[in-house]
Amino acid sequence: MNLNNHKILAIGVGLSLGCCAHASNPHDIFTFKEINDHKLQVRVQLPDGNSREQPCIIFYHAGGWTGGKPVKFDQQASYFIERGYVIIQPSYRLLSKNPDANGQWESPKVCIEDARSAYRWVAENAENLRIDPKKIIVAGASVGGHLAAAISLIDDHNDQNDNLSIPIEPAAMILINPVIYLCPDNYGYKRVQSNYSLYSPYNHVSRKAPPTLILSGSEDRHIPPKLLWEFGEDYTSYGVTCEIFIYEGMPHSFYAPATGGKEAYDEVIYQIDRFSCSLGIITGKPTMKQPQGMTLTTKQ
Repeated sequence: MNLNNHKILAIGVGLSLGCCAHASNPHDIFTFKEINDHKLQVRVQLPDGNSREQPCIIFYHAGGWTGGKPVKFDQQASYFIERGYVIIQPSYRLLSKNPDANGQWESPKVCIEDARSAYRWVAENAENLRIDPKKIIVAGASVGGHLAAAISLIDDHNDQNDNLSIPIEPAAMILINPVIYLCPDNYGYKRVQSNYSLYSPYNHVSRKAPPTLILSGSEDRHIPPKLLWEFGEDYTSYGVTCEIFIYEGMPHSFYAPATGGKEAYDEVIYQIDRFSCSLGIITGKPTMKQPQGMTLTTKQ
């Protein structure tokens, strides 16, 4: 669906559809895809002013592929909107929390398809959204990180109703405690079984991978740091930038203030902005001051 199908009244001050208030940021809701009368939507938040060709972050939400809503990054959005980013938070189809009558679990294939559809919708409508299509960052936490990585590294999962001529070529990838390897004994394996390599970003790193920042915690019971270091080594072998920060004592979802505390929350925002600046995606320096109390673990 093209954004031009919706009437845009005032792109300089916001989009025209249902401007709402959540936290302190106005947002608009657009349907990017319909599946059996089920509408998949994106939340769009624009920075103030009339600037065009701004950088964009697409945040994919967490929730184990079975839950969560595209509001997970609203707190972080406040900072990035002030810095001049357009913020997009897409929904995607959620999986059943239980196996079917035959004991089979749904795979995350449809989640990846929807995540790719959302990216293509953003890219197709970049001009109306005041986005520079060469400065789109994909980001996510936990299975949201899985989706950000999967759409960037795995070409096999596409909705055939999409405009497949639109390439998925993000300028950067931000992965926060990401699910990257669905192998035996790792999170998500029950859903994919012997097909785990088809859904694991870990198995699909190539020289086409975008520059990547990974932030995770040493005490994350779902994401072993060892896998993240190995993932980064694959990047190195192809000469692609991959920065990895593993924080001592931090658990899964440490980026959320309620879980990791304010210092962890600030650190994640600082690192995302710093990384974007280093790639020339946004100008200036982070306005978030880097906290001093976070301790990094060394590579084992």
